[in-house]
Amino acid sequence: MTFRRRRRALVSILALALSGCATTAVPGTTPTATPKGFLELAISETCTEGSDPQCILIGDDYVMRPATFEDAPVANAAASEGQEQEAVDITLTAEGAAVLHDLTGQAAQARGESRLLFKAGGEIIGSTVVMEALQGDHITIALPSEHTAREVLDLIRGT
Repeated sequence: MTFRRRRRALVSILALALSGCATTAVPGTTPTATPKGFLELAISETCTEGSDPQCILIGDDYVMRPATFEDAPVANAAASEGQEQEAVDITLTAEGAAVLHDLTGQAAQARGESRLLFKAGGEIIGSTVVMEALQGDHITIALPSEHTAREVLDLIRGT
């Protein structure tokens, strides 16, 4: 499998993880204690390579570098078990789940012309196409080969 195909598989797996692994939040059960870290989220439009100095490559997609990211407080984060590639399981606080729901709704309305970007510790760690707004507080993010689960967990936790 070529590197490009592996990267496309990664994006597909990430999109599948986002759409299939979210659970519906049950009122009163989402942790609201002090966050154990932060994931930053943003919506970005796709662009053509070289079209603008702010057009950057994330995975297989060229996207415009967002001016701002929104904090999505993390209640818990751990390395995902039983995956063929590195991944992290993230449970967001109620506030973080609300940010995720809002941004995935916006991205889904763009119908493939935008991407949801993930940033931790000042570093963009991935992007994905979003097909529908997510309702839950849990996501699994498959990581590109340049990141390990341990590195991303440290970025989320700020350590």
